[in-house]
Amino acid sequence: MFQVSDVIQLQPQEQVRALIRQSLFGMVPRLTFAGACIASPFFFVFSLTHLGLMGWSAFFLSVLFGIAYAYRAILLWDANVLIVTTQRLVFVEQREIWTRVVLEMLLVSVQDVKTETHGFFQRMFRVGSLHVRGSGVASSITAWNIPQPERVRGLMRTS
Repeated sequence: MFQVSDVIQLQPQEQVRALIRQSLFGMVPRLTFAGACIASPFFFVFSLTHLGLMGWSAFFLSVLFGIAYAYRAILLWDANVLIVTTQRLVFVEQREIWTRVVLEMLLVSVQDVKTETHGFFQRMFRVGSLHVRGSGVASSITAWNIPQPERVRGLMRTS
């Protein structure tokens, strides 16, 4: 799974203050779909077995697809991480299994930090977005669906 040392090399006197992943709240639809793919063939097991080899193939393909989809969703969730150190902010975005984008920003170059929560469920589960803008033309980091974005903003201020 995700290791900080795979992405960044810590400078002398630099420590990791927080490792923030997206909330599990956003995983519910993906894991529900994967669970439906895994469980639905068991409801039709007798109908599928009467179809012979085609039925068994459909049964196992559906179960294997659900397991692979759940594994991919968990792997991508684990690899999307916001790292707050004592000197910088690092956002690792794993877009696909083989596509990773790493954005770094020194905390001294941070100009604006904005947090947003939208809707009833985000407010109820204290999930939101963190938008960080730094000095420079195209230096901004946006982390979506993170738990307690106000706490992360406070961590950045105290570093």
